[in-house]
Amino acid sequence: ALKFSNFTCALPTALANSFGVWLGSKQKTKPMELLARQRARIGTWILCGVGLIQFLVGFFTFDWFYRVILHAPNDASSLAFARTTFLLILGAAQLISTQSIWTFYLHTRSSVRLLVFKVWIPWIVLAAAVYAVAATIGGSASGALSVAGANLVVGLILIILVQVHMQELQLP
Repeated sequence: ALKFSNFTCALPTALANSFGVWLGSKQKTKPMELLARQRARIGTWILCGVGLIQFLVGFFTFDWFYRVILHAPNDASSLAFARTTFLLILGAAQLISTQSIWTFYLHTRSSVRLLVFKVWIPWIVLAAAVYAVAATIGGSASGALSVAGANLVVGLILIILVQVHMQELQLP
């Protein structure tokens, strides 16, 4: 499940990186700022669409992939565990990759130091706390599933931190 979900992160990451390259090659003018913001919004919706397609394809093909390609055990509980883990990791990866576009935007429109102290350090601290709580609550039996679910919380925290920072900067 982990390998399959990590592989599905390649396309959203590549699309977000393409936006970052495009954005970095443009000059900072008022019309360019508005175009960059517009393209970031469009890119976010494209990544959401890609994420939805990947989620649907993964949801409907995971059983086959799990049994035929991975030659995994054919019991229902291990299949359900692997499918749930896959979908949780994929959902979190989609949340984080959609924010990649906005973090690229912030890297070129804000000081890196401010971004590190307002977004990245708080995100790392909060993520560590969320994962620690999830692992503790989950225990040994369902700890992996709890931590996979914590990925969604960590992705949502990143979205909140990025959006709050953008509001503080009052970007166009």
